[in-house]
Order: sequence, then C-alpha cells, then structure tokens
Amino acid sequence: GGRGDVGSLGVYQGNWGGRRRIERLRTHVQEDVIRDGPAHVICAQEVDSEFIDMMTAECILGRGDEGALKEVRRVAFQPDANDKSCIVAARASVATEVRFLEGFCLVDGEYKSRNKAKHVAHSRICVARVVWKRPMFGKPNHTFASVHMHAMTAKRQTGFAAGHEKFWRTLAAALGRYGVDILRGDFNMSLWQVVP
Repeated sequence: GGRGDVGSLGVYQGNWGGRRRIERLRTHVQEDVIRDGPAHVICAQEVDSEFIDMMTAECILGRGDEGALKEVRRVAFQPDANDKSCIVAARASVATEVRFLEGFCLVDGEYKSRNKAKHVAHSRICVARVVWKRPMFGKPNHTFASVHMHAMTAKRQTGFAAGHEKFWRTLAAALGRYGVDILRGDFNMSLWQVVP
C-alpha cells in the first residue's frame, strides 16, 4: 500500500551539549523529543553515551487498542573519547537500519578557557544511511550528515584558520562521496558564510 513518491519526513535537529544535566531540559529531551517527538529521524550533536542509551531503549509512545505502543530507535554514531558524539537515529517502525558510513573527529586547534586551562577544539561529522521499510519519496534510503563545528573554529579565532578550512573541505568531500540527501548540524552560525 500507498505511493512511495509522496508523504512526509520529519527530522528533528538538536544540540544540548552539557546542558542536559539541567533537570527541566533533561525531562524535555526524554519526554518531548525521545518519547513523544513525531520525527522519523533525529540528528543530534554533542550527545553523550547516556543519551545514546536512551535513544536505543524501548519507550512507550502511548496507548492503543492492544495496550502500550512501544518504539525503539536505530542509532548510528562514531564513538567519541570525549563523549560528545554526533548521531543519526531513526524510528524502528519506519526504518530497518541506520548504517554508519563514516565519521570524522577533526582537531581544529587549541584554546584557553576562562580559567586558563588549555583545551583542544574538535569538530565532528557523522554520515549515516537510513534504510526505510517502505520507500520515502521514491527512494529506499536517505543519507544524512549530522555535524558539529566547534565555536572557536566557526569564529575563525586566532590559530583556527587552518581548522576552519579543513572542516569545510572534509564536509564537502563527505557530502559528495556519499551523496548526502539531508545535512543537519550545529555550525555555530558559520553556515551563513558558505557560498555555493
């Protein structure tokens, strides 16, 4: 049933960084995004392993004629030593697989925080293919890129010019290599600088 060339595809984009520790925001993410969110696909950046565990756990979406309606999500991500992964996740009810294709954790430069501690700035890219149970818009799958560009890199702070250029070149190459259909991410306002 039904035509595969029409329909809708809901994609949710989020980056909560370390702010998920705030109880109100944590509740919002668990209830409104993961449990009740209507999106078929969630692209998120700077997520920790706990968030990934929540995404893959079975959750109750509501009640139907036969009791609780349960759902799980399939998730693709590149494990990150700093526990700040970019992910692509899709509802198991519409996707048979979310296949991780390639990920990048780029070293953009070093900076000092307010307390004078040295930090290494990383930008991350996750490319994944969502394979649908039934074709969406005439396609059996769509390829997503979930991206986070570090704020220092986005602003081209002193010492970050090479990292800025490397990020865009790496992203452009990945978009072309995998034929990315949908790009989602936190570019820290630098996407406005891109000229096609």
